[in-house]
Amino acid sequence: MNQFKGQVAELEARLESLKAVLPEQKDVADLLRRIQTLATQSNLAIRGFKPAPSVTKTMHAEWPIALQLDGTYHNLGMFFDRVSKFSRIINISNIDIRANTAPTANSTVSADCVATTFVLLEQKPAAAGVPAAGAPAAAKSN
Repeated sequence: MNQFKGQVAELEARLESLKAVLPEQKDVADLLRRIQTLATQSNLAIRGFKPAPSVTKTMHAEWPIALQLDGTYHNLGMFFDRVSKFSRIINISNIDIRANTAPTANSTVSADCVATTFVLLEQKPAAAGVPAAGAPAAAKSN
């Protein structure tokens, strides 16, 4: 029994650490703050942050956010590197990088991209007496 309690405690601790990677709810303010911190650490300016509607999948929801960034090409690369090492899963796609028409020392390129993060959907237990989807129905006995 003690060994079982130890395993349960270990699995609960592991679940808590994984919730940072794939949280159960989306928090726009927190995510904006974290992405802003990564951009600031990379010497980039966020010119646009536009969350899009979530796309629901089987066990998770994908939450795309359109970003507009200004800075240097090197700093943009550092930002993408920092995002790749972030504790929460964030995929960067649809990257469009343009040279600025009037470059400065700290802003030579502008970039548009989509940062997609994920939210774990809570699994609701099946109602009593109702078979789960794909489960065979119980045979009737007469």
